[in-house]
Amino acid sequence: MKKITNQHPGPMRPILVITVMFVLFSVVYLPCFSASGAKKPNFSGTWVLNESRSDFGEYGRYWAPNKLIIVQKGKKLTIERYAPGPSGEETSFKAKYTMDGKECENSVPDQFKSITRINWLEDNKGFKSDSKINMPFQGQEMEIQSIEIYKFDEEGKSLVIESTAINEYGEFKVTFVLDKE
Repeated sequence: MKKITNQHPGPMRPILVITVMFVLFSVVYLPCFSASGAKKPNFSGTWVLNESRSDFGEYGRYWAPNKLIIVQKGKKLTIERYAPGPSGEETSFKAKYTMDGKECENSVPDQFKSITRINWLEDNKGFKSDSKINMPFQGQEMEIQSIEIYKFDEEGKSLVIESTAINEYGEFKVTFVLDKE
């Protein structure tokens, strides 16, 4: 009686092994390289608020920046925000972050303290800033969770920030569109 084996005769075996390895590589490893190797955008520049394209929601204009100056170098990110202050004067605040998911603390004494984590979006086309902000409000300390998604519009010319703030009064969503100066 002849013994049946799963081995292919001579020259077919190497071709089969190479084909199986290629398929495994394509299915398992190639998507990982494609996603992680995708070029991440650089958001550096001076960005000015485009009020007509922004959606301020009910209260959003109060926290909308008039201008952002962003400097992105490797994993380091600096964002300087210019916005109207309580009495109408323009104020600025400069914050420094890392873009690797580690906690970064920024504060303005007697105004607020924030702990922020920044991570790239899954598609590497933008990043997510997730912050816990503590600030004095009516004699008490209020905590606000702020989630901001930074990405470019479809044409790649304007910066779009989708911002959600969550506190004890509810959830507030706004979208700011900024044009490069």
